[in-house]
Amino acid sequence: MHRSARQVRVVAFLVAGAVALSMAWPAWRSLSPPGRFPVDLDVRTQAEVIRGAALEAVTGLWFLMVGAALGSFLNVVVYRMPRRESVIWRPSYCPRCHSQIRLSDNLPMWGWVRLRGRCRDCWLPISMRYPLVELAFGLMFFVLAQVELLSGGTNLPMRVPHRHRGALYVLWDPDWPLIGIFGFHSLMLFLLMGWALMAWDRQRPPWYYVAFAIAVGSLLPLAGLFLHPLPGVDPDRLIWPKLAPSAALLATSVLGLAAGGLLGAIASVASSSTGSREPRAAEPRDPGTVGAAVALGGFLGWQAALCTALFATIYQCLARFVGMGLASAPGGFMDSLRRTPWATALAPAAFFLLLDWRVLFLAGLMPYDRFSYMPLALLAMFVALCLVARRLGRTPPEPGAPLPPNDPSQGPAGDHESNLPLGNSGAEEVVPHDAPAGEVSNFDSTGQPRQEFD
Repeated sequence: MHRSARQVRVVAFLVAGAVALSMAWPAWRSLSPPGRFPVDLDVRTQAEVIRGAALEAVTGLWFLMVGAALGSFLNVVVYRMPRRESVIWRPSYCPRCHSQIRLSDNLPMWGWVRLRGRCRDCWLPISMRYPLVELAFGLMFFVLAQVELLSGGTNLPMRVPHRHRGALYVLWDPDWPLIGIFGFHSLMLFLLMGWALMAWDRQRPPWYYVAFAIAVGSLLPLAGLFLHPLPGVDPDRLIWPKLAPSAALLATSVLGLAAGGLLGAIASVASSSTGSREPRAAEPRDPGTVGAAVALGGFLGWQAALCTALFATIYQCLARFVGMGLASAPGGFMDSLRRTPWATALAPAAFFLLLDWRVLFLAGLMPYDRFSYMPLALLAMFVALCLVARRLGRTPPEPGAPLPPNDPSQGPAGDHESNLPLGNSGAEEVVPHDAPAGEVSNFDSTGQPRQEFD
């Protein structure tokens, strides 16, 4: 089977599985857990049970499709912003022939499958990454909606969950603070996913992307008292009781930004492969690391930023370990996995933290009202794992491999003779075009006069 046909079948299978999951999981949850419906509706007829399950299934599918549409826009952002192209005014186009993509072919996930992964005009293949990004963010959006929004906020620390759960009692009888928190966290995941993909492509996000993420993450919580479920400081211990809520919000944002900057600087310096044993570093410091960490601290606060940074470093170590063991040739996917940037691992780490935020808080990993050595222990683990990731990102050079040009260790630029194996100086006899046949030039390949020895 042709490779393109295999990729289309794999993507079609994954999309079908995601659609089935988005409808079956909410419908099953609406039938099983107690307390999902009000007490006076616990005794329901069969028709009411079916209608409730159908409503949950349709709502789950809606969240998946909205997330996939956001993932399609994320592809546009990741491709165009590093190239300083507009993400709004120019319609979607083929990256090969630059022909405009038709509206019927621009459906998230399904459009790529229907065209069998090729452009309708030039018939050249379009990367499989486009539908996979749409599918991944669609699933993230759907799962976050189930765990955070439709569950009544049971994953959020220090917040009383909604009395009843499900689409009927959260969306149609709106809990606006909870909806605001869900939208705030969805925006954070969208921005971190963009950072992750740009860092994977070794592209640096433009300054306005970084500024927008930091401004939204730090300023929006100041406008509402509910976007930060976990305060950075205990409001009861502040000096001015009347200003305690506003001061706590400001302190949470400031401490989050400062902690994010510190964690990002450590990750940028320690987890990059700048100090590798290779003759020349294969990559610069991770692009966008500090900006992504600062924005993360603004969105979640310093406690959650510290835990997320630790999880991201664990994911980075695992990815580099797998890539180091399976990479066979430079330039492939496994070789890129061996050099996984820290910013790429930040998005799945933040998603994992949102799913288990309350559990981590109850475990004592995020103190706010008392002094604890736990943040210092987590910081020490983070620094140690950054050094491990740095070690895993280094690969020793192959024996006899030539040094790259312009390296200070080999002398002047272009001089490679000192790096060649012994017994072979690399100089070859050069015969000028105008020299008679059989006559050897008096100069070697470096342009120096040939020396004859007795």
